[in-house]
Amino acid sequence: MPHKSCIFLAVFVALTEPGWSQASGWRVYRVADGLADAACASVAIGLNGKVLVTHLNPGTISELDGYFIQTIAWQPLPGGNAGESPGGQLWSLAPQGLKEWKDKSWVVHSVPEIAAELRRAPAQSHSVPFLPVQQGRVLILLPDRLMEFNVGELSRPRTVVLRTAGQTRLQTFTGMNVARDGGLWIAGARGLAKAPGPIRALDPEARWEEFLLPESSEAFARPITSPCCW
Repeated sequence: MPHKSCIFLAVFVALTEPGWSQASGWRVYRVADGLADAACASVAIGLNGKVLVTHLNPGTISELDGYFIQTIAWQPLPGGNAGESPGGQLWSLAPQGLKEWKDKSWVVHSVPEIAAELRRAPAQSHSVPFLPVQQGRVLILLPDRLMEFNVGELSRPRTVVLRTAGQTRLQTFTGMNVARDGGLWIAGARGLAKAPGPIRALDPEARWEEFLLPESSEAFARPITSPCCW
């Protein structure tokens, strides 16, 4: 949604999250209130309830907590987005994989699977959905698998495959979103799957529910997207 006004989008996203801020009704955020720019690339809610607004010009992120706005310098990939963990840890895509906002600068983490996917498809029309779920832990959705990247208290980062598309009847994975009960919705070419919560404890042995489209129906053209990783 490039070049749309963040004034209304930020408010809309905020109002969809129960309990976000104590205020009722609409509140309008403008550049005069601290937004880095009126035009934005995406609006998303982190698992900590904060709203992240990514801007096209200048390269900054506006973070709203319901009362104040903080801006963070950002050099996004075309089509890339930002996400925030429950503890406030900010993440974004990088050509090499992921980058983490740490000590007021970006730290790049190599994730070969993300790098390969970004090379495979044009960045202008393609992104990799990701979801920070805990300090140092990020879920990554690729067309053929759901993975977890872990750089928490380990001696070296590692990735774990939580589920492959071949283990489901969805054919390919196309999007993900946090469920209201703390689980995870996965969209695919042939329907939806639901992974149980809490998502910070999701493991390869978790039992998924699948909800498939009728054979005569068209596959999802543009599936659900995560509130943290548009």
